Amino acid sequence: MERLADTFFNWQIMGQYFPKIVEGFFLTVWLALAVVLAGIASGLVLAIVRSFRVRAVNFLIVVAVDVLRALPPLVIIIMFYFALPTVGVRMSAFVATWLALALVLAAFAEEIFWAGILAVPRAQWEAARSTGLSFLQTLRFVVLPQAVRITIPPLTNRTIAITKNTALGAVVAVGEILYQAQTAYSFSYNPLAAHARRDRLPGPVRAGGLLRPLGRDALRLEEIAPMDRLIASFFNLDILAQAWPILLAGFWMTVKLTLVVVPLGVAGGLAVALASTVRSRLVRWTVVAYVDFFRAFPPLVLLMFIAFGLPFLKIDLGAFGAVAVAFLLNTSSYYGEIFRAGIESVPRGQYEAARSTGLSALQTMSWVVVPQATRNVIPDLVSNTLEVVKLTSIASVVALPELLFAARQAQSLTYNATPIIAAGVIYLVCLWPLVRLLSRFEHRQIALH
Repeated sequence: MERLADTFFNWQIMGQYFPKIVEGFFLTVWLALAVVLAGIASGLVLAIVRSFRVRAVNFLIVVAVDVLRALPPLVIIIMFYFALPTVGVRMSAFVATWLALALVLAAFAEEIFWAGILAVPRAQWEAARSTGLSFLQTLRFVVLPQAVRITIPPLTNRTIAITKNTALGAVVAVGEILYQAQTAYSFSYNPLAAHARRDRLPGPVRAGGLLRPLGRDALRLEEIAPMDRLIASFFNLDILAQAWPILLAGFWMTVKLTLVVVPLGVAGGLAVALASTVRSRLVRWTVVAYVDFFRAFPPLVLLMFIAFGLPFLKIDLGAFGAVAVAFLLNTSSYYGEIFRAGIESVPRGQYEAARSTGLSALQTMSWVVVPQATRNVIPDLVSNTLEVVKLTSIASVVALPELLFAARQAQSLTYNATPIIAAGVIYLVCLWPLVRLLSRFEHRQIALH
């Protein structure tokens, strides 16, 4: 207990670094506000532009939205911060994080607003136009107010999700709250920390060691044409051929991780949902506290706590184990809420009818209620599964060699952005079908409401 208190609740260290934590908190709030305002405004503008139904423009919007929805936010941040400088486009860590998250939110907001616009009956458009209102007036005074009101719940959910993703800025050294906490963690000397590192490197790694040559000749980008520079920096086939074995190994690790964390999350979520139906108030309150806590907790913070904090208590799960446990805790809370909503959507009469035939409560849940509940929430299950697959990219933070980690390793060896672009393309090819399916589900759901 003393070790636990000294490791995780050391008031002396907390007081020493509290001003920096507060500074990081305010930067997090500022970043979140900037992302939300820019993302929602951009999404609304795109949905309005799409309502003019210009085919070429709509096609470009759909492609851009699908790409941004399919790519993990961390991959986009890495592209902006580490890849663009190779062609002379440099931006600060804050701007790279803000722009990436704002674009992701804009993509989701556009689809939500567009679904809301489509949900307004066509008869209302025609009635408004028959009174002499122009197309823009009809859109402004009749359609948009209804569309915005319809889309408030999904838009709020998406805003909360993107706000938690501000923690990803710590990866590129944005001084938000997680980064400040990491810095304090690194600089606060603790005997237990030194003891926990006893099996690792005995001292710092200093510069001046052996240098490993790049697998290609140095390339002077300023001496070639702009288009050739773009191709050499982002679509270099020679670099891709060299990096492909590393990327392929990372891809298979991502697949393996997905095949572990998704079933774990679904099973854990179903258990949470079933626990929420018991009569005991204590159990139900415990489930509510569990779900609310882990839904509010940023997944990256949870992962870093498990990977770097638990070893101080001699609980070392390894990178893969830490990721699996963090994802189980995080995703089971989301899947649990989805399954709970599905169970509550099944009429009470069906439960009572099944019990009247002699089925036990467990049999009724297993054979009558849960199958119908699952069918009712398939769109939400697909949506959450898509987010879980994209979230696997944060495993790179704890050095698990998944796809993004492999791409960054290949980039560091070649000093070329092609591996990161290739990783983005792999994510896009794998997740685009789910994005299209989810888009259809979202339009149908909002239309029903």
